[in-house]
Amino acid sequence: EISRLRAENTAQKLEIESLTATIRNLSVEKTHSVLVPVEEYESMLKQVSDIVPMQESLYESERRRRELHNKLQEVRGNIRIFVRCRPFLESDAENSIDSMQPCLSFYKDDTSISLSSTALT
Repeated sequence: EISRLRAENTAQKLEIESLTATIRNLSVEKTHSVLVPVEEYESMLKQVSDIVPMQESLYESERRRRELHNKLQEVRGNIRIFVRCRPFLESDAENSIDSMQPCLSFYKDDTSISLSSTALT
């Protein structure tokens, strides 16, 4: 009976060693599984900290773009058209009074005109 108890004792010691090894492995795996999310979390925090200055720069650029756009629209809006006219055509002279002369002269730069008051006398 003593030999049977010794055999059981030896078997139980082996089982205890096996269970202890399993607990160590589980402990290491648990620690590793906890560390991986912490590392991922730190990586995400770094990415977020990199994004914040970029967003601020984007907002500032958008504000500046809107400001420049508004100035451009203001400048465009300040240009007014006072007179619309067309060039004097030869057919106008044929169909009108002989003394009619063109009252507008267009310069070659296409930005200037000259107005004279000798069209009708």
